[in-house]
Amino acid sequence: MKKVDKLFEEICNLNLLEANYLMRKISEKFGNFSSSFKNENNDSIKKFNVELLSFGENKISTIRMVKEILNLDLMKSKNIVDKLPKVILNNLDKKKAEEIVKKFSSIGCDVQLK
Repeated sequence: MKKVDKLFEEICNLNLLEANYLMRKISEKFGNFSSSFKNENNDSIKKFNVELLSFGENKISTIRMVKEILNLDLMKSKNIVDKLPKVILNNLDKKKAEEIVKKFSSIGCDVQLK
C-alpha cells in the first residue's frame, strides 16, 4: 500500500492542468467509469420506506391523510392508524417519500423515512 500512498501524494501535488490531463489519459486507457461511481451514491436510485410512528394530537386528520395517500376506504385507514407504528409505504424514490413525510408532518404526525 505504500506504493499507492506515494502515488496519491504525487497526484495531490499536480496543478489543475496536469490533473485534467491525467484524468483524460485514465479515461482513454480504462474508459469513463466515473459516472458509474456517481450512480452508486445517488439518493434518487435508493428506495425509501415511510413509517408512521404516531398520529400526534389529531387522529381523525391522520386517518384522512392515510385514506388519501393510500387510496383506501375509511375503515382500512382507521385500522392502519390504530396499529401504529407501521410502515405505510415501501420502495419510494426519495423525492416522493419526502413529499409524503411533509404531508404527515404538517398535520402533527410523527413520521420517519427509512
